[in-house]
Amino acid sequence: MGTKHTCAIDDADNLWCWGGNREGQVGVSTSAAQYYFRPRQVGTYKFASVTAGGSHTYALTRSGDVFCWGKNDRGQLGIRSHGTSAPTPTQIVP
Repeated sequence: MGTKHTCAIDDADNLWCWGGNREGQVGVSTSAAQYYFRPRQVGTYKFASVTAGGSHTYALTRSGDVFCWGKNDRGQLGIRSHGTSAPTPTQIVP
């Protein structure tokens, strides 16, 4: 659980997130300042784990890839676009 969003992995290893999406932390291709009151599926990968920060999210796939999305104002996503949000999962560890 992040500050205003939550993510969970279902029994089929699909990732679902919901809640506040001001910084793209829900991972559904927009950083529109809106709330998702119902879970939205994130990506099509099979996920092993997920963790949420204040306004960002990280997830590990079953194949060992690491993805991140959400707020990146202090480089917390580990991607080069420091200062901008990433509203969809961005692979950081292949």
